[in-house]
Amino acid sequence: MAKRNWIREEHILAFNLYCKIPFSKINDRYQPVKDLAKVIGRTDGAVAMKLANFARLDPALKARNVSGLTQGAKGEEEVWNEFHQDWEKLAYESEKVLAKAKGVDVDAIIESGSEIPSKHGTEKEVIIR
Repeated sequence: MAKRNWIREEHILAFNLYCKIPFSKINDRYQPVKDLAKVIGRTDGAVAMKLANFARLDPALKARNVSGLTQGAKGEEEVWNEFHQDWEKLAYESEKVLAKAKGVDVDAIIESGSEIPSKHGTEKEVIIR
């Protein structure tokens, strides 16, 4: 794969995964890392590295004298600052990004009051903004 810069949506998905898995699982062999890599068209190693970049910003890890990678991108800091204290917003935005990747226009569905497709059929969902 050709090297390309990470876009905001990829940072959001990576941060969502970072928030869901233990630090000890951040590696290119862990299945959720592989799954995200496939969704966003990145290598397993690139996703693992991005997660480790988020770890450098984590005060909980710093308090334990654990650190991620020392270098990182501005995009990680922007996404961290926007979402680290608003898990609902992170969950909502990351689900929108995933839906978009699958060709689903979540905003149009919400505005119309229609049912949101899921892998088990359709479900009526209320989404709090």
